[in-house]
Amino acid sequence: LPVALASMTAKYVRELMMGRMNRFFLSRKPGIRATAGYVEDARRYLAEIEPVLVEDQIDRSKLDDAAEALVLHPNSDNSIGLLCRFMGKID
Repeated sequence: LPVALASMTAKYVRELMMGRMNRFFLSRKPGIRATAGYVEDARRYLAEIEPVLVEDQIDRSKLDDAAEALVLHPNSDNSIGLLCRFMGKID
């Protein structure tokens, strides 16, 4: 039960962070389509938000680190932590 609860909590936090990231980039570039962050869709999303990253001088490597961690280890504390730190820098 504790493992299941931890997994559900991590997935919920991930969804909250993805929603926050989607809102942030949509506010900067209206018309982009939201992403859930999975590989193929994330590639499309990264291409759509690239102008915002450049204009706002957002370090792409930090976003890449957080995204990679979420794809490889979606429920780990480290991947959630990376995404939270990245989101803290853009909000």
